[in-house]
This record gives sequence, structure tokens and C-alpha cells, in this order.
Amino acid sequence: MNLLRGVRVRLLALLMLTLPATATADTATLADERWAEDAFGLSFRPPAEAVGIEQPAGDALVTFVDPNGLRLSAYLRRTQEPVTLEQVVHLWQQEMTALFRDMEFTDRTPEPRKELRLADRPGMRMYYEVPAEARRQREAFVIGQALVQIDPHTVGELLFEADADDFDRARRLFEAVLTTLELEDPHVLDARRAERLAAGQALLQAVDFDALRDAWADRVQWYRITLGDEDVGYMRRQVTRDTQLGREGLRIIEHTRLVDQDVVYDSEGDFFETDDGRTEIWSIRTTERPRQAGDGRRDRDAAR
Repeated sequence: MNLLRGVRVRLLALLMLTLPATATADTATLADERWAEDAFGLSFRPPAEAVGIEQPAGDALVTFVDPNGLRLSAYLRRTQEPVTLEQVVHLWQQEMTALFRDMEFTDRTPEPRKELRLADRPGMRMYYEVPAEARRQREAFVIGQALVQIDPHTVGELLFEADADDFDRARRLFEAVLTTLELEDPHVLDARRAERLAAGQALLQAVDFDALRDAWADRVQWYRITLGDEDVGYMRRQVTRDTQLGREGLRIIEHTRLVDQDVVYDSEGDFFETDDGRTEIWSIRTTERPRQAGDGRRDRDAAR
């Protein structure tokens, strides 16, 4: 009996060592550096292999994309009237089902909808699936959504999209990210903002703007425009002090020439800004004409 019991214990230990831990969140797959926003102090550790895109298209604060195509985005939802998590979920589902009528909670996990605590605040986590549709040439994909109630008017949201076949990995990664979700203390945020405002005021007082303006005045700069090893144009920039509309300021005049095969483009830009930064005057004029002798594009080596 003791021998049989010992064999069972050893077999159980071997299984525990070799079976993958699919049910637990693995924070080792996350980056060490946290992503954070300054308005409410929302922060989390993104996937280690993902590339972050700050302020991508749409209203996302940031979107992380990993090599397998998983997209993880962070949002802040602000409302004029107090809002509950249930209301946010309902409105979001209405918007999404207008785009994907066949979207529904996925059956790839026993708990596609769950109430939980996130960053020590009330939260919810959902998993949806949008099936493949041959007519639209669309593969099946899954969506993970997590909401955290920051205050009665603000909800933080994390949203991921992944291929349906990648759901298990994406779910583990998403739930690992959720364990790192934090909201900073509002008093700490206020103190940090006060420090930044004070530092900005100190910088403004330390900068000698007259010296900066004088350093730019009466300067002419030439730039080459190249395509590979070939010169295709140039830019001439002149900076000078000027007075317009009875106000002193800085004026920049730019002349650009670009040769594109048999066409030449000449552009003249005139920019003026007053010293107090309250008034700007600018104009850009561009002409197009056939290429003539003397407008040729020169090889870079020949131009040296």
C-alpha cells in the first residue's frame, strides 16, 4: 500500500510540473514598464512583445499590437450624467451589434461575463465572439472587454481583439493585464500636477526669449531635397525681424523648388508671428510649370 501511495504521489507531482497553467494569469508575459495616463492615473502593464501606439485613430488613449495580431486598447468614457457599468455595457453592445449583428457572448469560456474588482473598484469583464462571414470575407474573431468604475461620471475600459483561434492565449494575456490595473490616488495626482505647473513657470522665467529671437534673426539657410542619391530640389529659408499690423515679431520666408520628371513646382511661404504669440499671418503660393533648361536634377556626387 505504501509503495502504491508513493507512486501516486510522484505521478501527481510530475503532472503538476509538466501541465501548462492555463487557468492562471501569467504576469511574466507582461512588460516591466507600466503604461499610464495622467488624468485619472489609470495604469497597467501591457504585453511584453506588443508595440504601443499613443493616440491612435479613434478615441483610444493607446493601442498595443503584438506579433500575433492581438490588439489591446485603453479608453476613458466620460459622461455628463452619472452612469453605471451596466449602462455602459448596454450602450456598447448596442453600438457593436449595429456593426456585427451576429456578435454574442462566446462559449469558449465558462464565464463570458463576470463582475469583479479591478484596481479595488467595481468592475466587469466580458468575452464576445463574432463568427466568420464569407460574404464579407471576415474571419471569426473574439473581443474581450473590461470596465472599471473610476467615479460616477468616468469609466475606464480595456478592450482586446484577437483571432478566434487565438482566444485561449489572448484570454490569459488579457487577464494577466487586468491583475496589474491600478488607479492612482487623486491627491497624489493633484500634487504631481502642481509640481509640473511650478516647473513650467520656473522654465518660462529662466528662458531669455529676447536672446532666442536675436539668435534667429537675419539668418539664411539652404537645404537640399534628395531622392536617393539624386538632387530633386532645394529650400531657401530666411528668418528676420519684422513689423506687421503695427506689431513686432519674427518673419520666416521659405522658397522651395521641386523637380518631378518634366514638371517643376515652386512654392513661396511667408510666415509672421508677433512676439506675444497672439497674432499670426501666413500665406503659401505654389506654381506648376514645365521643366526648362537649368532646372535639371543633378546627381548628388556631381554636386559636391
